[in-house]
Amino acid sequence: MREQLLSHLPWFVSAATKLSGIRRVLLLGSITTNKPNPKDIDFLVEVDEETDLEPLARLGRKLKGRAQQMNRGADIFLTNPQGTTSAEPVIGGNVDQENVCHVTR
Repeated sequence: MREQLLSHLPWFVSAATKLSGIRRVLLLGSITTNKPNPKDIDFLVEVDEETDLEPLARLGRKLKGRAQQMNRGADIFLTNPQGTTSAEPVIGGNVDQENVCHVTR
Protein backbone atom coordinates (compact mmCIF):
# COMPACT_ATOMS: atom_id res chain seq x y z
CA MET A 1 0.00 0.00 0.00
CA ARG A 2 2.91 2.36 0.75
CA GLU A 3 4.14 2.16 -2.86
CA GLN A 4 0.66 2.86 -4.22
CA LEU A 5 0.29 5.98 -2.07
CA LEU A 6 3.79 7.15 -2.94
CA SER A 7 3.06 6.67 -6.65
CA HIS A 8 0.94 9.85 -6.43
CA LEU A 9 3.84 11.87 -5.02
CA PRO A 10 5.47 12.93 -8.33
CA TRP A 11 2.15 13.88 -9.92
CA PHE A 12 0.98 15.99 -6.98
CA VAL A 13 4.32 17.71 -6.35
CA SER A 14 4.77 18.52 -10.04
CA ALA A 15 1.26 19.91 -10.41
CA ALA A 16 1.30 21.87 -7.14
CA THR A 17 4.66 23.52 -7.73
CA LYS A 18 3.46 24.82 -11.10
CA LEU A 19 0.73 26.83 -9.38
CA SER A 20 1.28 30.51 -8.71
CA GLY A 21 2.22 31.29 -5.11
CA ILE A 22 3.34 27.79 -4.12
CA ARG A 23 6.80 27.98 -2.55
CA ARG A 24 7.41 24.35 -1.58
CA VAL A 25 5.73 21.02 -0.87
CA LEU A 26 6.68 18.76 2.01
CA LEU A 27 5.70 15.17 2.73
CA LEU A 28 4.80 14.44 6.35
CA GLY A 29 3.08 11.97 8.64
CA SER A 30 3.01 8.19 8.76
CA ILE A 31 4.02 7.84 5.09
CA THR A 32 7.51 9.05 6.12
CA THR A 33 7.92 6.23 8.65
CA ASN A 34 8.53 2.50 8.25
CA LYS A 35 4.84 1.82 8.86
CA PRO A 36 3.94 -0.89 6.29
CA ASN A 37 0.37 0.31 5.66
CA PRO A 38 0.02 4.04 6.23
CA LYS A 39 -3.61 5.14 6.29
CA ASP A 40 -2.97 8.25 4.22
CA ILE A 41 -0.48 10.55 2.56
CA ASP A 42 -0.05 14.04 4.00
CA PHE A 43 1.47 17.14 2.45
CA LEU A 44 2.43 20.49 3.93
CA VAL A 45 2.31 23.20 1.26
CA GLU A 46 3.98 26.56 1.80
CA VAL A 47 2.03 29.33 0.07
CA ASP A 48 2.49 33.07 -0.33
CA GLU A 49 0.04 35.23 1.64
CA GLU A 50 -2.03 36.33 -1.38
CA THR A 51 -2.21 32.93 -3.11
CA ASP A 52 -5.51 31.87 -4.67
CA LEU A 53 -6.08 28.50 -2.98
CA GLU A 54 -8.81 27.22 -5.31
CA PRO A 55 -6.38 25.58 -7.81
CA LEU A 56 -4.58 23.84 -4.94
CA ALA A 57 -7.92 22.74 -3.46
CA ARG A 58 -8.86 21.20 -6.85
CA LEU A 59 -5.58 19.27 -6.89
CA GLY A 60 -6.22 18.19 -3.33
CA ARG A 61 -9.64 16.83 -4.21
CA LYS A 62 -8.13 14.85 -7.11
CA LEU A 63 -5.44 13.49 -4.80
CA LYS A 64 -8.00 12.54 -2.18
CA GLY A 65 -10.12 10.79 -4.81
CA ARG A 66 -7.15 8.76 -6.00
CA ALA A 67 -6.30 7.77 -2.42
CA GLN A 68 -9.92 6.84 -1.68
CA GLN A 69 -9.84 4.39 -4.59
CA MET A 70 -7.30 2.49 -2.43
CA ASN A 71 -9.39 2.95 0.74
CA ARG A 72 -6.82 5.47 1.99
CA GLY A 73 -6.81 9.21 2.61
CA ALA A 74 -4.88 12.29 1.56
CA ASP A 75 -4.51 15.53 3.50
CA ILE A 76 -3.04 18.90 2.55
CA PHE A 77 -2.02 21.35 5.24
CA LEU A 78 -0.99 24.93 4.57
CA THR A 79 1.81 27.08 5.92
CA ASN A 80 3.04 30.54 5.00
CA PRO A 81 6.61 31.89 4.78
CA GLN A 82 6.34 33.07 8.41
CA GLY A 83 5.69 29.46 9.49
CA THR A 84 2.05 29.82 10.48
CA THR A 85 0.50 26.40 9.80
CA SER A 86 -3.18 25.63 9.34
CA ALA A 87 -4.75 23.77 12.25
CA GLU A 88 -6.96 21.95 9.78
CA PRO A 89 -5.99 20.59 6.37
CA VAL A 90 -7.40 21.92 3.13
CA ILE A 91 -9.10 18.50 2.91
CA GLY A 92 -9.77 16.06 5.80
CA GLY A 93 -7.59 14.66 8.59
CA ASN A 94 -5.52 15.85 11.54
CA VAL A 95 -2.12 17.55 11.74
CA ASP A 96 0.73 15.10 12.36
CA GLN A 97 3.96 17.11 12.60
CA GLU A 98 6.06 14.29 14.04
CA ASN A 99 7.66 13.38 10.70
CA VAL A 100 8.35 15.81 7.86
CA CYS A 101 10.28 15.12 4.65
CA HIS A 102 11.19 17.95 2.25
CA VAL A 103 10.28 16.84 -1.29
CA THR A 104 10.69 19.93 -3.47
CA ARG A 105 12.45 23.25 -3.81
